[in-house]
Amino acid sequence: MKQMVLSIMLIWLVSCLSSLEICDPQGNIRIYNQKELEALPQEAFITNVQRGTSQVTNHWKGIKLLPWLNELDLIGWHSITFVSIDGYEISMHRAELESMPVWLAFSQNDLIFALDELRLVFPELRDRFWVRALAKIQLVGYEPAPAPHQIRIVKSLAAYLEEKILPDANGSINCLKLMNQEFHSSEGSLIILDKKLRKLRLEYDKTLKNASLVVNSEALAELELPDLSSSLLPREIVYLQAGPYALLQADQYPRLLELGEALGWESFGTPNNSLATFKKLPPEILEPDFANIGSLFPDDLWLILE
Repeated sequence: MKQMVLSIMLIWLVSCLSSLEICDPQGNIRIYNQKELEALPQEAFITNVQRGTSQVTNHWKGIKLLPWLNELDLIGWHSITFVSIDGYEISMHRAELESMPVWLAFSQNDLIFALDELRLVFPELRDRFWVRALAKIQLVGYEPAPAPHQIRIVKSLAAYLEEKILPDANGSINCLKLMNQEFHSSEGSLIILDKKLRKLRLEYDKTLKNASLVVNSEALAELELPDLSSSLLPREIVYLQAGPYALLQADQYPRLLELGEALGWESFGTPNNSLATFKKLPPEILEPDFANIGSLFPDDLWLILE
């Protein structure tokens, strides 16, 4: 019996060391063996690493990671975690990953790696960030943030932003400036949601530094982030949140429960003030008359959720 258990464990260990596992946001797992990976069309690339006073040049062959993931139709992920055989992990937002070249390397200086020696190479980063013996790629979807304690209702989110936050010379509103001036925050996340419930969570300041909001010809706020896939970009933004404070466009107030569910809220404010409690509010609060929406929500109205 003991020998059988040891045999099973050995088979499991060998299978782990001889495959690359990819797990999508829904929990589906794909496993690729060495033969399948080596059959992929490979390209050559070069890295230059500083070692003391000398520069070391290495010649690699491999595949560009992001195009390969796109070919596999792995969509809807917002961040990614790479795990090595020994348990070392590195996590990145998709916007970070799309801003630089990333390679899955199969050989170095004509030395072909075994599958348990696969390398993840970031030519623009120091080699201490590279991953040796890559075993798993975990794709992660939108990660919910706690619900806000207070929501400011504004008639037009785009008009409010243009009035309250001084746009840059090109007319855009820098997201770091928005975090500082509107939400009085210099850390944490900025949550962005549009009418179609596309949502995005950007971290201060790694993924926020290149992000900006613009008001289009239809007076709607859009997100601009050059390095991020356009399919993830919110287009008609109706909700912004940083920490305990949020901004909501008034015509979306009747959808607040729907928006909260899309954002993964478990409760409003404190644990005792739940979505279930909010659903019991009078109908005239949950479903206001759209004809009088402007008078119902002046720009200085705060919805307190605690």
